[in-house]
Amino acid sequence: PLWPGAELFWQQLLAQVMQGVEAARAGDFEAAHGLLSDGLLAATSSLDPNPRLGFTCSLGVSAMYRMLAVFHVEAGRLMDDANLRRRQHVALRFQHLANVWVTHVWEKFARREDGASFGEGWAWYDEKYIDDSAWPIGIREMNVEMNAVQTSLSASSPSRPRAQVSPGFRD
Repeated sequence: PLWPGAELFWQQLLAQVMQGVEAARAGDFEAAHGLLSDGLLAATSSLDPNPRLGFTCSLGVSAMYRMLAVFHVEAGRLMDDANLRRRQHVALRFQHLANVWVTHVWEKFARREDGASFGEGWAWYDEKYIDDSAWPIGIREMNVEMNAVQTSLSASSPSRPRAQVSPGFRD
């Protein structure tokens, strides 16, 4: 069961995400990044005290991470090669997070075990649950985007940027 006001909350976040998409289309990646970052904070800040709240719309959270990745790649194309690679690395991390959240949706909401596909007793997945949602996300799009970033990174730099850590640092 959703908490009171959940549907309105997620509708407002969807509107904010779509504002971010429009800002990015207009070339204002800073505004787009701000809108999505604020949306992610609103959607996930409750995870520590009550983890179920953020999971009521995992697809929305996944879509926000996906769009942040797209914005980083697009903004990086306007920069020099070093900044492009840095933005691609950040985009790849956002893509990984989007995949984690969409996997939750895939298993929790899109999985079907009613025998309506592939024969009786088989589990199957309703791709339309994700691909036809109001959120700007699709399974194939996510995979194509991640592959494009990984391919570009592997072609342009053999290793990822390393943080400067003191020699005595241990995990």
